[in-house]
Amino acid sequence: MRSAGGPAALTRFVRGLGDTVTRSDRYEPDSNRSAGVLDTTSPKAIATTAQRLLLGDVLSAGARAQLERGMTDCKPGLNRLRAVLPVSWQAADRPGTSVESETNDYALVRPPRRAPLIVAVYYDAPGVGLDAREAVLREAGTAFVQWAEFHGPVTGSTR
Repeated sequence: MRSAGGPAALTRFVRGLGDTVTRSDRYEPDSNRSAGVLDTTSPKAIATTAQRLLLGDVLSAGARAQLERGMTDCKPGLNRLRAVLPVSWQAADRPGTSVESETNDYALVRPPRRAPLIVAVYYDAPGVGLDAREAVLREAGTAFVQWAEFHGPVTGSTR
């Protein structure tokens, strides 16, 4: 991030995508500590931005594939949304965690025979341990799977 202009450059980039919510103010690990509006987003904002980056034409096909590979190889999220997806579904995710209270995840999900889907779940529970917070994300993931299965195959579009 330093070579690309730092947190302010990332914020300018997402503003250019139309994301007026997501903001980057600090480098890691400081960005993982809750500090008001610093380094924040919302599930809707990150899902919309992720859709533009992973499924839109903002990035080249090669850059999109590289980004998705990096998210597919991501291990910290394996106990969150991806833990409850059917084995036939491909997924790539980007989790976020603050030690004190926040446990988040967003994912690009590719169910067979249908358009890819983006899902985002953010949970803030001060004083609740990580295992319990991740369990809440898995519950949300289960609800997402039920929703996606109910809505059946859709081809030729993204949602």
